[in-house]
Amino acid sequence: MRVVSLWIGEELPLLTQLAVMSWQRHTCGVDLYVTDPACPPRGVPPGVCLKPAGEILPLDTLERLKPLIRTRYSPRQERLSYSDIFRIVLQKQGLGVWLDTDVILFQDFQPDPAEAWFAFDGAATVGCSALYFPPDDPFVCDFLKVLDHPELWPDWLGFKRRVVKPALLRALGRKFRATDLGMTVYGNEAMVRILKRQNRFGEAKPMKSMYYLPGASCDFYDPAHTQALLGQPDIIGLHVHQKGPSTQPPRSGSAFDVTLRAYGLTAAEPA
Repeated sequence: MRVVSLWIGEELPLLTQLAVMSWQRHTCGVDLYVTDPACPPRGVPPGVCLKPAGEILPLDTLERLKPLIRTRYSPRQERLSYSDIFRIVLQKQGLGVWLDTDVILFQDFQPDPAEAWFAFDGAATVGCSALYFPPDDPFVCDFLKVLDHPELWPDWLGFKRRVVKPALLRALGRKFRATDLGMTVYGNEAMVRILKRQNRFGEAKPMKSMYYLPGASCDFYDPAHTQALLGQPDIIGLHVHQKGPSTQPPRSGSAFDVTLRAYGLTAAEPA
């Protein structure tokens, strides 16, 4: 099964290059969706198949997702929300297993095409950074009802975001969109609430498989934790939530350093 992902931007940072190269090694190939394959982002590793994102979900959806109140979060908010919807449309079309561009694979990853794959990313939450659903999965069908709503309004929101916040904003005479209610309304909140109402929360894989928490994003850059992350059979990969240290020279012997060396991307400076 191929990995599918999305990049909106002019250049892939080092961490994303590393992620993509790890997918190439540990899966059947990579399809990276971009705004314009004819003018690709810089830094795309050789062998990656570039495809137009607009053919999966129209790019004008970004404008429909732009917050009207939380404008300080734009354009990050609409890009994140677009990506959250985009990945489920990909599942509906049976195009592959989704990985965020900050997920590093440490070993082969081939979910069963007939079964959904998702994992806990906390004690009571399910992550959306690594997922796969068969095209006819009930989660996919429920989620994509959002596309039938002219304002892309989710039907899975909790009481506070569904009732309380909208009522307050209407009372103040404010126009708003779902993206004004929170960063993850189409992401983790959708995963948790839809799966719970389908009585499927227990199907989630162990957190350690992809979301080795707490602290693993920082541990990735710390040589003291390399053995705890690499070469463990129950750790398939890691969602590297903390990006900041990836812009600094890697610490010698850290998991970041070891994986970069494995793909020939860089060498550590002396500690």
